[in-house]
Amino acid sequence: MNAISRSACLIVVVTGCGGGAPDESPSQSNVVQRGVLSEAPGYQHTFAASRFKPGGSVHEKQELGFVKTAGEQGVFATFAHNGAVLATPNSDAPSLAAPPPAGGPEGHNTRVVGYFVAAGLPKNQIDAVGASSEHFLSGGPEGGRAERFVAWYTVLRRQISGTPVPDSVAWARFSADDDVVAETVYWPPIPAAVLQEAESLKAAASAPAWVQTVADKLPKGATGPGKVVIRHTSFAHRGTFWARAAYDVNYKSGGFATTRHFDSAGNEFKTPEEQQTYPDASTK
Repeated sequence: MNAISRSACLIVVVTGCGGGAPDESPSQSNVVQRGVLSEAPGYQHTFAASRFKPGGSVHEKQELGFVKTAGEQGVFATFAHNGAVLATPNSDAPSLAAPPPAGGPEGHNTRVVGYFVAAGLPKNQIDAVGASSEHFLSGGPEGGRAERFVAWYTVLRRQISGTPVPDSVAWARFSADDDVVAETVYWPPIPAAVLQEAESLKAAASAPAWVQTVADKLPKGATGPGKVVIRHTSFAHRGTFWARAAYDVNYKSGGFATTRHFDSAGNEFKTPEEQQTYPDASTK
């Protein structure tokens, strides 16, 4: 999460805190009902629903494709193209010095989930909840070094009817004052056709022969197994929204982590962003 980093002295350590999805209420149903698929709703975060405080002299402006609610202490920015939100405090904002809330990582996870769900994020789309810790490291290579805990960050991971949606994002950092210090949200609607494609791909991937067909297309030494996910263009994408089900296989090639995507026919494809900026140079 690059938005978290503020200096070379910052360390973000991923912890194993909070692995499960919140309990669903009986009123919350899956997208798949009686064999009929409907669009999976998204969530649009707004300044009115946010607990981020930009400080005094609040004003709105449009800049670099963003609609910004800015104050003396930070900016709540909405990407006009797709609704993605990035709320960021200024480097001298008092909120950055505020201590984290009590309750440790589990308490922070509960707070963030409750916050987003109350604002309208579909609870039954939350796949997993994880806490990361931020530490500040001081000192030089020749002197003593001291590490100081700074804050918790909680990340919500998305799923729809059991299929992960790894490109959707919602994370927040709370302070002891119960204010949001920083947050990023992009949780777009997923078309019904993509959900149907995911179901078809799950059926195909349940056959060992199909999985082997895909494996034969990978470089030697690549390991699986893969998994069915729903991919979509990222919050930073400035082109047309794109979403598609994929059988993703992750492996290392030439020392680099690589993800390759396959459709239900076993054909490989790339996302629009990979085609533009991240060509896959790996070979068999």
